[in-house]
Amino acid sequence: MRALAQDPSGDLYFYPSAFWKKLDVLQRANTVALEAPSGYGKSTAVKDFLTTVVSETRSRLCWCTAQAGVPAEAYLQLCKLVEQLDPVTGRRLQKAGLPDSQNLTGLGELWQNFSSGETCFLVIDNFQQLAPVFPLPLFNAILERPRSGLHVVLISQFFPREQLALLLKLGVPLLNQADLAWSAADIQAYATRRGQRLTAAQAQELYRQTGGWVTAVSLYLRLRQDKRPEQESTGGILMLLEHAVWATLPLQQQTVLLNLSPFQQVTEAQLRFLNRELNPQADLRAALNLPLIRHDPLTHSYEIHELLSDLLQERRRQQEADFNRDCLRRAGDWCFESGAGLQAASLYEQAGDFRSVMKLDPRTFYHDRLNGDAFYRTAWLWSEHQGRDPALLRLQPLFWLRLAYLLLSSGRTEAFRQLLRRLFPLLDRTNPADRLLLADW
Repeated sequence: MRALAQDPSGDLYFYPSAFWKKLDVLQRANTVALEAPSGYGKSTAVKDFLTTVVSETRSRLCWCTAQAGVPAEAYLQLCKLVEQLDPVTGRRLQKAGLPDSQNLTGLGELWQNFSSGETCFLVIDNFQQLAPVFPLPLFNAILERPRSGLHVVLISQFFPREQLALLLKLGVPLLNQADLAWSAADIQAYATRRGQRLTAAQAQELYRQTGGWVTAVSLYLRLRQDKRPEQESTGGILMLLEHAVWATLPLQQQTVLLNLSPFQQVTEAQLRFLNRELNPQADLRAALNLPLIRHDPLTHSYEIHELLSDLLQERRRQQEADFNRDCLRRAGDWCFESGAGLQAASLYEQAGDFRSVMKLDPRTFYHDRLNGDAFYRTAWLWSEHQGRDPALLRLQPLFWLRLAYLLLSSGRTEAFRQLLRRLFPLLDRTNPADRLLLADW
């Protein structure tokens, strides 16, 4: 384990040994990418590691941090920095100006030929801020540079889908949130360095609460050191999520997250489905660039930590009734189309949308439990409540006949008879479909 310095708040900069070893790739690879939301210490870790390397090897370190909201200015500053490492390429990049359709090919050749005869490191931090002026051909060019003494490190809160696909296709080393998050053992070791004692069970519980999010762990331990009750400290983590994360998000990004709130794990296809009604369409991958949301580029899925999931569900319940109902209905539609009928039924029930429930075949749930109850009990409740509404009975008679079969199978003979007595008079004997149902029953 390694703690290199102290930050202004007095916290130790702490790096688990396994992660520190992973940073060795910065010296070996032509290009390395780091991707994680804020609060994981990625920039600080790279700076501390490379500062150590440079002091030991007498190599050079150049650092460019792209500022938010001024991508053109950030690009030109990067070109000036390139001039310090490769004067010819740097001057040509500055002369060519910002990328456009006319100069894109020439700029791609310049970025691909960018090199250095001496060992040096170029770190481009906040790389996501360059996206508007750094099109994919240039990104591809900087990744495919021939090997030289130059090592490029790209640090980003997120890489757009096309950039991420290129990184994976070209085999560029990619360190992400999973690499940066602390394990329970790391949390215990960090607490010890702070002069605090955590048992293995306490460290494991803190990991469960925070998902290893470095900022949240540090906050918890500061509150604990101030002798705040542990319950209040846990509340402090929720407060951090509420005020430092949720409150800072644009309305559209909040809406994206609320639409996902019925699930703790979503695929990219599911993400698009649940947000298909958004207008204008959001950058969905960017919207999920948050602490406590892990992206697996191989399975194209996102995992939402339990703590954040609880916050999102609570926030959804605080929305207007129509929003909450539509959100649950869309989630149910996804489950229905994906073949997860029982989960669809649960979500439709929560949404109060029984018409959607009637799309399902209740016979397939006979041995299951729905919202904690044995399904045959749920079937009886449906027959006693919704089953007394003539409009619902007439809308989907086949659903009610299947439900009646469940009631009979579970021994609720009287409920079975009453449901059929209510249903049969509503069927139209001149309608071929209804005649067929009556014949079968």
